[in-house]
Amino acid sequence: WQALTEAGAGLGLVPAGLSCRDTLRLEAGMPLYGHELTKATTPFDAGLGRVVKFEKAGDFVGRAALAAAAEKA
Repeated sequence: WQALTEAGAGLGLVPAGLSCRDTLRLEAGMPLYGHELTKATTPFDAGLGRVVKFEKAGDFVGRAALAAAAEKA
């Protein structure tokens, strides 16, 4: 840890914990599976319906379930 911190000091490297990562991730709208997203939470429940592309060519696993969830949202 010390060696890494010292080696990166001149480049602005600073220690950052998971809480920093989580804050930035939430601000950027990047959910973490197991926290904001689970098997019981759809992208629409998490406010991420914009990432589901029904108009994309081809089928995908879960399309029918997501289409039903989109109608409820």
